[in-house]
Amino acid sequence: MKLITVGINHQTAEVEEREKIFLPSKDLESALKDLAKTPPVREGVILSTCNRVEIYGLVDNIDAGEEQLKRFLCRNAPGQMERMDGKWYTHVDHGSVAHLFKVASGLDSMVLGESEILGQVKNAYQEAVKAQTTGKVMHALFQKSFQAAKFVREQTGIGRGLVSVSSVAVSLAKRILGSLNGRRIMVIGAGEMSSLTLKSLKENGVSTMIVSNRNYDKAVELARQFDAKAISFDEFPSAMRQTDIVISSTAAPHFIITREQVVHLMKERKQRPLFLLDIAVPRDVYPEVNDVDNVYLYNIDDLQGIVKENLDYRHSQLSLCHSLIQQKSERFMSWFHQIRSSP
Repeated sequence: MKLITVGINHQTAEVEEREKIFLPSKDLESALKDLAKTPPVREGVILSTCNRVEIYGLVDNIDAGEEQLKRFLCRNAPGQMERMDGKWYTHVDHGSVAHLFKVASGLDSMVLGESEILGQVKNAYQEAVKAQTTGKVMHALFQKSFQAAKFVREQTGIGRGLVSVSSVAVSLAKRILGSLNGRRIMVIGAGEMSSLTLKSLKENGVSTMIVSNRNYDKAVELARQFDAKAISFDEFPSAMRQTDIVISSTAAPHFIITREQVVHLMKERKQRPLFLLDIAVPRDVYPEVNDVDNVYLYNIDDLQGIVKENLDYRHSQLSLCHSLIQQKSERFMSWFHQIRSSP
């Protein structure tokens, strides 16, 4: 009886390869039931996210188990198993335990220390419980992985600091303007960065948001997703009179906010502070706007500098995290050896 993990992730395979064996949540229950009928699998959990597809299993034979699990993951993609030769990874016993603990703790994520993966691991486990593909070993393994992830985050700084430009932008806004409750915020542009920023703003309790874009239909579409108000591109300069924060991320080839505009605007605002976040490349806001009194301008380099500092700190915590994971893994394996040696 052996513990095994077979899979691929963002470090070993391109997205074009991962998507071929990706299992959407709607198909997970039936896949788990099929997995339970696959010899020599005794117990199994499937973790399928945009960055990884893995099976955690309890098998009677490692060689046969590894082969069958790879075939199982590629059962709907003929020939894919052979094409991904060299992209797979397999972990056994202690290696399998340590890998799951690292995954749950965010140590194996594309963004080091991110917390979303823990929820995805929990969902994968709950789906397996519902499909009745877990037993004594998988129950214990996944419960211990949740505890390990919590312990690692409590004892280290692996989750400290924001590591996305949009989150850092919102954090800076809060730091300069205090609470964002009751603030009026305008996002110029309707691309991915604008979407992520609106998401972060909404998560921070902002209720009054405006979206402006050259393509008004796109502004309407994005605004609808976040309960915001859409305005035409021609309207955004006048809307800045009542706006506390402007976050600009367009594809314009030139500055869309000039120093003269802002000087005139601040007189109309009676010098009420204005926070400008220019996360566009090329930049949307003329740099000398930052010289105007009560105007705070940050560009994408400023924000990425903060992101790098936070990521550097997280990387400095890796050695301690791995040490804690090692301790937790050894304790689990001690229990597993006892189970394996008993009748």
